[in-house]
Amino acid sequence: MKKKILIIILSLLQVYLSFSQNNFYFKRTNINADEIPTSMVQCENNQLFLSTFYGIGVNRIPTILKFRKNQLIDSLQINNINYNKIINTSQNLTLKGTIFDLKMKNSSTFTAWGFILDNSTNKYNLSYWLIDTNLQVLDNKNYLTNFNEQNYIVCNPLKNGKFFISLTGIGSKWFGLLSAICDNNGNLLDSVYLDFPNIDYGWGIIENNDKFISAVTSNKFATEVGNSACFICYDTLLNLIKIDTIPYTQSGISLIMNIKKKNDKEFYLCGKTVDFIGALPCHRTTITLFDTSYQVLKTLHIGNLTADTISYPGSYKSFDFNNLQNLYVAYTYNLSYISWSTQATWVTLCNLDSNLNIRWKKYIGGDISYRANSILADSVGGCYITGSLYDSTLNMQQRDIFILKFDSLGNTITEVPKNIYLFDEAFVYPNPGIDKLNIIVPENNKFLTFEIYNVLGNLCVSESFSNENYKINTEKLNSGIYFYRIIKNNKTISTGKWIKQ
Repeated sequence: MKKKILIIILSLLQVYLSFSQNNFYFKRTNINADEIPTSMVQCENNQLFLSTFYGIGVNRIPTILKFRKNQLIDSLQINNINYNKIINTSQNLTLKGTIFDLKMKNSSTFTAWGFILDNSTNKYNLSYWLIDTNLQVLDNKNYLTNFNEQNYIVCNPLKNGKFFISLTGIGSKWFGLLSAICDNNGNLLDSVYLDFPNIDYGWGIIENNDKFISAVTSNKFATEVGNSACFICYDTLLNLIKIDTIPYTQSGISLIMNIKKKNDKEFYLCGKTVDFIGALPCHRTTITLFDTSYQVLKTLHIGNLTADTISYPGSYKSFDFNNLQNLYVAYTYNLSYISWSTQATWVTLCNLDSNLNIRWKKYIGGDISYRANSILADSVGGCYITGSLYDSTLNMQQRDIFILKFDSLGNTITEVPKNIYLFDEAFVYPNPGIDKLNIIVPENNKFLTFEIYNVLGNLCVSESFSNENYKINTEKLNSGIYFYRIIKNNKTISTGKWIKQ
């Protein structure tokens, strides 16, 4: 295991200055690297660890970054390793793989779970690392799978100290799902493998009364239970008890799912809702509260289902909480279908109560393309969000990492760049503009009025709306300076200046 320090202050002064002045995003230290964060874990003494990988496709280098008090101070790059020989696994090879999930084991160590390519078989290992808070690797175990390509891993700590691991990769036929149980030291105890000529995707489990409820997307099961989004119930020996559909007409959740237990009788499922306007698929983020018999108790759709705006949940983890007073949902607003799009996006954070009522919502971004990847509820009631940002003006198809920290009231603990739009009441853009204005307001703001006044105080435009995203035609207005206000229940909630070019 080779340890590398990615921040060298003397030789990378410009990078250092960007860290010391701004904790919103972290400039790359290797300009040839495409950086994708996957998972976070928080330790004592204000320490945060972030797993990420450099590069795309199979050419990925697993990396862990260490932060203290929101500053990057150390890193571990897993590129060369000697490990136990499993089915003729090569020794001392250059690793290609991804760490997808980090979990705390105790106050001084955490586990990392991922895929590593086995060069001798060209298959992927399920890989486990035990790492201390000084980024020293204490243990590593690898188990050969039938996956030709890696995709996703979720680690679920169990009450007895064991781990339930859900792995998704491309197997001999198509996407396959491997469910495995490991003991407290990462030793494989049992596993069950689904490899049908369809798509099978696992999103994690909850533990309930000596059973495991797994949220799964499966085209195979769609023909058996009538829906590709399913709950699979296993016993503790991984025997399949039953398969139930996730009620699509009530929850709509089918992909990018996070499952998390509320109590012994209820659990939350957060994920992506897919619907169609004409022939165009449209996405939004949805959270549903189920009981353990899979009855829908409440569903919250975040974002309007429109053909030109996508509210896409975090790629790896979009929902988290440490207590039922503060539930957090992170998603990307205004996401484009096109890779490497120049379209401006926002990272959006929602704070909910245990009954899925929205307390507040924050939008961060809007100047370039951001994408939320994972969220982590912290130990003091707030949360971290990490993801990637793409600046098309750099003329490179490469992404950087950002990390944001919020308290329970929605205040940013980390600073944000001056060109970032951070708001919770309303955002009006583009500014300056020409013939159209876009208005974004939080989900819990309804029945609003938007007014535009000229410099003489004359009312030029007045329109009422109830949507989260609303467009106003300003084509008939003359060029010049205008002022706007947004009114809710006869009270002004947002004002500003707008310039028409």
